[in-house]
Amino acid sequence: MNELNELTVAEGGDAVTQVAELATRAAGLTLHEIEGDPTRVVLAQDGSHEEIHLPPPPRCHEVTNVVDLVAAADRYAAGSIWIDDQRITAILIDEHDDLDRRSGDDRVVMPLVAAAPYLSLRALGEGMEFQQRAMARWLKFDMADCLDDSFNDLPRRIACMKFERTESGERRIAQGEDSLGKTVHAVARSAEGDLPEIITVTIPVFANHGETGKWTARLSLDVRPETGTMYVAPLPGELDRIHSLALAAIKKELGGMLAKTKKCSDVPVFVGRFD
Repeated sequence: MNELNELTVAEGGDAVTQVAELATRAAGLTLHEIEGDPTRVVLAQDGSHEEIHLPPPPRCHEVTNVVDLVAAADRYAAGSIWIDDQRITAILIDEHDDLDRRSGDDRVVMPLVAAAPYLSLRALGEGMEFQQRAMARWLKFDMADCLDDSFNDLPRRIACMKFERTESGERRIAQGEDSLGKTVHAVARSAEGDLPEIITVTIPVFANHGETGKWTARLSLDVRPETGTMYVAPLPGELDRIHSLALAAIKKELGGMLAKTKKCSDVPVFVGRFD
């Protein structure tokens, strides 16, 4: 037991593998790997040697765009394709491979890269408060080329707003009471009228090469004169909605491309994770 504890601390890694190594030592066996060939090992004991064949390690190829994913899926005869929040995975069944591999071990993966404007909206959480200048900069730079036409001048309008704060007091005299009350008035003024309560932005969800789809999301804008700040928040469920639309668009795109292939015309595409 002490030896197991020392091995775990010194080497880490998989516990089952470590227990197997301890059992090998206890039996007086030594295990030798063959350089460049992960499918064979040599087991030695008391001057005798035995070669053991292992199943080949799984292969996981990575591509960066849908075109290459479909090409690889066709080349290796994919059995199914899965789309989740982080990646697209083609599960391979290679008819040219005579090695003993379990179905699903080999795959081609395309990581999904979230677009910067989408990440910026996600960073808002349920809502975020901005100072006036920060709000104008966020719209101008983080949402660059994303504001709908009717809101293109919104950063300038926000930057030009004036926040005014005044105080007024009144004295109240009654039987047994003499008090002075003070009221604070805060107003946000703009020479170009009130700011909109709802902003619409049209953004990409994914930034992978070849992904050109954009979707419209609605944000609420609340001007807070008492603090001189502005509060912006995605409408409830809005970002989940456009994310689902983006995944559905990728699924449709894949289906159309697979239909033109030789081996994968009937390969199913699922939205979910393959485990």
